[in-house]
Amino acid sequence: MTLPITPDSPVINFGLGLTSVTVQAGTPVTVWQHTLYNTGAFNFILSAPGTIQQISPYEYTVTSNVPGTYSLSLSVVPSDKRNSLISNSLTLTVQ
Repeated sequence: MTLPITPDSPVINFGLGLTSVTVQAGTPVTVWQHTLYNTGAFNFILSAPGTIQQISPYEYTVTSNVPGTYSLSLSVVPSDKRNSLISNSLTLTVQ
């Protein structure tokens, strides 16, 4: 019996495995996505406060000017729009 390959949920961090950071308002932070996907078959959506710049499907820069504590996550959506994969959550504290 052959089973279909099912992709793993995405894993994101701020680099070096960090899952929480504190930054000053207006300071950009990089979010890394470490799970490999076929970029032609999936779309990537980062949920984060402020301005998001996608460098690649595996690297994002987030800049927030509003102080607070935020939860960030990444959705990986198949082209057929079925069964999105949701990443772990990151905590961003902006002072």
